Amino acid sequence: MLAFALFASLVLAQPALGVGLEPGTYILQEFGVVIEAKKANGKDWDRSASKPDPSITLRLNEKTVGECKHRDLLEVRCEVGDAIRIDGKSVFALVAVDSDLVADDNIGEGRLAQIHQTGVTDKAIAMEVDGQLASAYLILQRPPPPPVVPTWLGTHQSRLIGLSIGILVGLMLLFGFKSFWFRPRNVRARNDEEGEAA
Repeated sequence: MLAFALFASLVLAQPALGVGLEPGTYILQEFGVVIEAKKANGKDWDRSASKPDPSITLRLNEKTVGECKHRDLLEVRCEVGDAIRIDGKSVFALVAVDSDLVADDNIGEGRLAQIHQTGVTDKAIAMEVDGQLASAYLILQRPPPPPVVPTWLGTHQSRLIGLSIGILVGLMLLFGFKSFWFRPRNVRARNDEEGEAA
C-alpha cells in the first residue's frame, strides 16, 4: 500500500505529457493586449481622448517579429501570420507605448519564457505583464504540412502492378501450354500408345 501511494504521488506530481511545444517552426497568428483605462497616476491617457494610441512591438529573442499601431483603443489585436522558429531558450518580449506627438507614455511590458513547456497551438497563450497592461497574449499555429510531391512510382504504381500481373499470367499460360503441346514426339506417341493399350 505504501509503495502504491509513493508511486501515485510521483506520477501525479509530474506534468502531463504533451504539454508545451516542441522546438520547431510555427506561425505567429496574432498577439494582443488589454490596457488599463487610466494611467498609473489616475489621469487619462490623452488630453483629447481618454483612450491611448497604442503602439505594440513583439520581439522573439531580441528580434522584432510583429508591430502594430492603433488609435484610441484599450483592447488591441495585431495579426501577423509569419513563420517563426522557437526552441528551449526562446523568450517573447512585448512593449506597449502610448504614441503621442510630443512624448510617448510607457504603457507596460509583457514577457513569455519557457514556451516549450507551457505553450499550446491555436489558443491564446498568456504573457506575464507589468505596468498598465491588464493582459497580453499571443497565438501560435502549426504550419501546414508540406505539399506531397508525387513520385513517378507513386503515379504509375497501379499500371505497373497490372502489367506485372499480366506478364505473370502470360508466362504461366505459355509454360503450361508449352509443356502440353510442345512435348517431344516420342513422348507424345508413347502416351498415345499407352492410352490405346489401356
